[in-house]
Parts: sequence; structure tokens; C-alpha cells
Amino acid sequence: MSYGNNRDRTGILGRDNEGWRSLWTLETISRTAVHRSGMVVRITRLPGNPTRDHLTLEHPVDVDVSGWELGEIAEEAMALWMEGSFERGEMSPGST
Repeated sequence: MSYGNNRDRTGILGRDNEGWRSLWTLETISRTAVHRSGMVVRITRLPGNPTRDHLTLEHPVDVDVSGWELGEIAEEAMALWMEGSFERGEMSPGST
């Protein structure tokens, strides 16, 4: 049983049910996001090409895989990155 990120395999982007966003805490200054499972996603610039981003998933061994699916967490992180949620000045959906 999942703690809240269990959903059909149609993909993250374009889904009507976007409750998965409540599982993330975004820190735009440091370009990190922390998932409720404890997984940390950090966005850095590639050393050889500073115009490209590099996503790092930190602490995956600490995630309780009986309750969370690492693949889904990674998909959610990619969706947040693709929509620009890690960037300074961006408002996350639903924020005021």
C-alpha cells in the first residue's frame, strides 16, 4: 500500500489528480525539493556545460520501499523540474 503516490501508469504530466504535489517541499533558493518519504532531489548545473541541469536523487536507501515507489518519486521530481518549479520566482501550483 502506498502512502499517497500510488496511481495508474498513465504518467505524471497532464493528470487531473495532482495531489502528489502535497508530498513535496520545494526550496527554490537551493534548488532542492524534499519528498515526504525523505528523498531529496537536488538540481545543479553540469560542470562541463553550465547551461544544462543535472538532477540528483539523494537518500534513496532511506526510503521505505514498502510504502513508496522510487520510480514514481523520480517521475514526480522530473515533472516538477520540467514545469520550472525549482526556479527562483516561480510559484508552485496552488500557492498564494
